[in-house]
Amino acid sequence: MNLLFDLGGTHFRYYILDSNTLINQKKYLRDNNILDQLYKCLNDIFLIYKIDNIKISIAGIVSNYQIYGCMNAGILNGTKLLKSINNIDINYINDGDASLLGELYFNNLDFKNKNILNLIFGTGVGCGLMIHGKLINNSEIHKFIEPFMKKNYLTENNIDLVTSFLSEELSKFIEL
Repeated sequence: MNLLFDLGGTHFRYYILDSNTLINQKKYLRDNNILDQLYKCLNDIFLIYKIDNIKISIAGIVSNYQIYGCMNAGILNGTKLLKSINNIDINYINDGDASLLGELYFNNLDFKNKNILNLIFGTGVGCGLMIHGKLINNSEIHKFIEPFMKKNYLTENNIDLVTSFLSEELSKFIEL
């Protein structure tokens, strides 16, 4: 069975799948220490299910089993991530990268030689970036958009302001 986690600034989610069939899913508000929450949840799941693969989508830059730029989830830069549990390797991926790959897969999109920027909005702002059909791991856009979005959380009252700002910022990326 496959165990998938989505760890964000606000929510903690997991999904257990057998092939492509959803067996179980849970959604919680994240604890103060999301990594402790993850490790406890992993141990609990292993008491019930036989897991073969573990993939974790997390907000931030993942490199050599360390995380950077994950302040929305309260994780300090350089925090070491668990490499394996019960002899099963854990695969981590930036949440924006995971979102982009999910969109491509579930919508059966042809991405060969395409340039794609996928934005995700939650507690923070993340992105997935593909250039000429190749995923650029750990691309981050939050420094350009997040300060404005934190002050101008999208509502019906400010939709023109927010969409105008996003249009101007994204046009800079398109020109780049």
